[in-house]
Formats: sequence, C-alpha cells, structure tokens
Amino acid sequence: MMVAGIGLALLAIGVGLAAERSNHPSSPPVVRNTPLSVSCPTSTFCMAVDDHGNSISFDGTSWSTPRSSDLHAINSVSCPSSRFCAAVDIVGDAVTFNGARWSAPRQVDKMSANQVAAFGHNGLTSVSCPNSGFCVAVGIDGFASRFDGANWSNATSVEPRSVYVKQAFGIPGIAAVSCSDPSFCVAVTDLGAAVSYNGHSWDSQGSMWPQRHAVTHAPLVSKANKHGYGAMNAISCPTMKFCVAVDPFGNVYMFNGVLWSSPDPVDTPSAHGGDGAGLTAVSCPSASFCVAVDGRGQAITYRRSRWSAPRTADSTLGLRSVSCSSATFCVALDDLGRALTYDGRSWTAPLTIEP
Repeated sequence: MMVAGIGLALLAIGVGLAAERSNHPSSPPVVRNTPLSVSCPTSTFCMAVDDHGNSISFDGTSWSTPRSSDLHAINSVSCPSSRFCAAVDIVGDAVTFNGARWSAPRQVDKMSANQVAAFGHNGLTSVSCPNSGFCVAVGIDGFASRFDGANWSNATSVEPRSVYVKQAFGIPGIAAVSCSDPSFCVAVTDLGAAVSYNGHSWDSQGSMWPQRHAVTHAPLVSKANKHGYGAMNAISCPTMKFCVAVDPFGNVYMFNGVLWSSPDPVDTPSAHGGDGAGLTAVSCPSASFCVAVDGRGQAITYRRSRWSAPRTADSTLGLRSVSCSSATFCVALDDLGRALTYDGRSWTAPLTIEP
C-alpha cells in the first residue's frame, strides 16, 4: 500500500504541477511520474513501481533509471527476492520480473479494470508473493488470483457481493493482501473485513463488525466509523501467527494466530490532518518489528510489543507505501513518489527517484 489508487495519484500530480508553477511560473507545467508502491526484500534491493507503468530498482546505494514494465499504472509490487517480483495494475493485468527483465502483461482479472472504490482503490489493488512460486493478487471487484510460478489462476470471488448490498458504495473492494507462505494469506477490504486463505480456499463467512473472531471465520476487524462503515487500508503478515492491519482512521489491528485485537487508536489525528488518509501502509518483516506510515508524513514503529508515538518522516507530504526488510532498513514513498529510507533510528530526507 501498502496502497494507493487513482485518487491519490491525481492528487500527487496536482501537487507536482502546483510546485512546478510556483517555482517556474514562466515554464510549461511538468507532470512527474509518481511511484506508488515499493517492495524491499533486502537492504540491497528494492523495486518501486509508478503510475505510468515504470519500475525503478534500488541496489543499496542508488536508484536506477525508470524502465517500462507495463502499459498502465501499477498499483502494487511484491518481491520476495532480487530475482523475482510481481506487480499488478489498474486494468487487471499482472507482470513478473525474473531478475533481469519484466514479462509481458497478463490479464488476471478483467472485471477489476478501472473500477474505483470510494476509498480510491482501483483495478488490481495488491499483490503478495512469499516466494517466486506463489503469489496472490486481489482486486476492487472482490476477486483473487493465484500465481504458481508459471501461470495465474482464474479470478475467484473472495467476498460475496451480498455483503455489500446495503452499502452506498456497492463495490466489494479488496484493499490489500499479505501472504506469509502459500498456505496462509489474509486480505482486507474497503468495508473492514479480513478474509483468510488456507492454501486451498478463501473463508468468507462472518457478520458485520465483530471485534474479536478467529481469522478462519473471516473477521470484520475494522470498527465502524461515524458514517456506519469500516475500512482497511493495508495489512502485513510475516507469519501465520502475526498480522497487523491499519485503517483510514489511525487504528491498528493485530492478529495473534487465533484472534484479532480491538482497534488500537495509535494515530487518530492522521485521519483529520494532511491528506486525511489515516494510516496508509504497514510493513512487518517479523513479529517483533513493524513500521506503519500515515497521510501526514509520519511513521510509527512497533517494538517490544508496543507502538511508538507518530514521528515525522516527511514534513511536507503524506506517505503512501512502506517496505521493511529488517528493523534497520525500510523504504517509504511519499505522495509525490519520493523515497525515504530508515536505518532503525531516523529517516533520510525525501529523494526524488524518478524525473
């Protein structure tokens, strides 16, 4: 997420245009490509993808020049190693990287193409690959597809549309997915559901907004807000017994292998300041360390079983994506796609990685 969609991309472009006009009033406007998602399996390899179908890699020292990877905006990328990545886009296509080059786009979920939910999520929203032989991609239409190392499966329904009949927004949007291995994935939805995969099937049973349920019964883990609906922005599951999910209202939810916690309001002001997106992304390389980022440019860390207070990482823009390979290395992207790195103590200044 992490996790960003067309709405945030357009916002970022608008901010970029405004900055260009302010600094160079006599120059023609410049529309910058905006990296939307990043994945870092190690401190010497990261892959970022942007809203124009490009990828930019990091070698531990510097970022590469952009290379075309897809014909459309890429929403999400997942790299279990420097030799394999998968990325998904707004028209339901997926591409894979073998360490040297990207594959041609393959249509995975046609029904998700260009659909946009009220929370800005669109197309294929998220992909998670615990290894090169297994990935799961999820979309705004409530479907998921699996990759077996060679081919993508047909998209299958994860959340029944009947769950959303009474909702004004009507789209069973899956916001994000995280897989610790091929036998355990959890997807979270725009209406606050957490739905699990056991290696064979998705469990989509559940009722609206219970706060403590076994994950095998698809808990709806997000607390309903004042408008009467929940939401989730991102999830990270480093093991089968530990997951963290975050929502637009500044809450975190933690899974211990059996139950989800009640919402913990670790960053409530993020829902009302900055871009108002609340907690936008989370990355947990292990069960003892996580970083979550918000729409106010702040990051919070999870260590020794507690969350820190929000700390400013980017003083000018919100953060949209984060990926940590360890407790001493993370990369985050802000709303203009600039990259910030974390060494376990502090964040660097934002760096423009794509012209």
